[in-house]
Amino acid sequence: MKKIILGALALMFGAIGFAQNNSSTVTQGGNNNVGHATQTGELNVSDITQDNNNQVPHEAFVVQTGKRNDSKVEQTSFGIGIKNVANVDQNGEDNEADVRQQGGGNDMIDIDQMGDDNYSLTHQYGEDHNATIYQNGINNWSWVKANNGNNDTQNVTQDGDDNIGSIDTKGSDNTASILQVGNNNNAGSKPPYTGPEGILQIGDGNDASIDVYGDGNTTFIDQLGNSNEAIMEVGVYGGASYNTASFMQDGNNNSLQTYMVSADNNNVDGLQEGNDNYFRVTVRGDRNDVNMSAVGNGNRGSWNVRSDWPDASDDNMLDITQTGDNNFTNGVVAGDFNDIDITQTGTGNSVGTLWYGSDGVNILGNGNDVDITQFGQNNMSLNAVSGNSNTILVNQN
Repeated sequence: MKKIILGALALMFGAIGFAQNNSSTVTQGGNNNVGHATQTGELNVSDITQDNNNQVPHEAFVVQTGKRNDSKVEQTSFGIGIKNVANVDQNGEDNEADVRQQGGGNDMIDIDQMGDDNYSLTHQYGEDHNATIYQNGINNWSWVKANNGNNDTQNVTQDGDDNIGSIDTKGSDNTASILQVGNNNNAGSKPPYTGPEGILQIGDGNDASIDVYGDGNTTFIDQLGNSNEAIMEVGVYGGASYNTASFMQDGNNNSLQTYMVSADNNNVDGLQEGNDNYFRVTVRGDRNDVNMSAVGNGNRGSWNVRSDWPDASDDNMLDITQTGDNNFTNGVVAGDFNDIDITQTGTGNSVGTLWYGSDGVNILGNGNDVDITQFGQNNMSLNAVSGNSNTILVNQN
């Protein structure tokens, strides 16, 4: 892959090249700099660097048309409300764009790549930043990173096959979103911040993961297609409270896993529509509300409300609904005053033997309530209780 670099350290400088094997370097130091690089051809390289310590903005614009272009933009300008602008437009094959901004805030990055094997990386320091990445092609990769900022917005859109999108942002009230349309996409995000975030994948063989730690976050994963996998971790890396997470998978062979560790007062909603769906839910914390629904054939689900760390998992609500054929669910409750509701509608419903661990409903604690309702044929429910004042109600029709 090739790279493009935009930089500025003078009053104004522009570079335009139309021949093959072009190389353009723009270096500017001063105030209110504007850097331009326009290249048409093959094997182009553009490097723009803009730097000063004053409270003035920079602007950099790169247009490349051809193959194996390389562009990199670096902008540095300190001060409150400074708005640096970097725009990179690449059209061809094997392009690579690397844009970095460091300033007081309101910076903007816009990268458009259309072609094959594109690579894009953005890195912003400060607050109130905006980064937009659009890739259209095959085997694209994009990474968006924002450090120690608030009110940042990051958007990644990929249209093609074998794309990978990743967002890593820190601060408060940030918004991050990833949209992938195609096959074999992979989306990951690690947002230790307060604000909404989501991943939408349309296609086959998609893989999505989100890590949430902090309070008051709202996040979602929606997958439309076949062989999708989704993993969401809440509080695994430092605790999380009052978060809302949702899943939706529409297709075949979907997999959904959510882990809540040192997590209190969180809400998780999951929906699977299709064939051969399975989910796993792990809760370690208090007063969490988890709702999982599966509509289709061969649905399987396991859940675990643990007490090994923290010391107890109390007052949690878990609602499992399976509609279709050959439904299975299995789980463990270790704590006090938890409420478990299981509803299975279809043929061959089973609570226990097997799917993933301790047969049926296994309770260790006090004051827990379990309500199991099964509609259909060949229903089975296995239950084991250890503790005081626990209640299990089983209704089979």
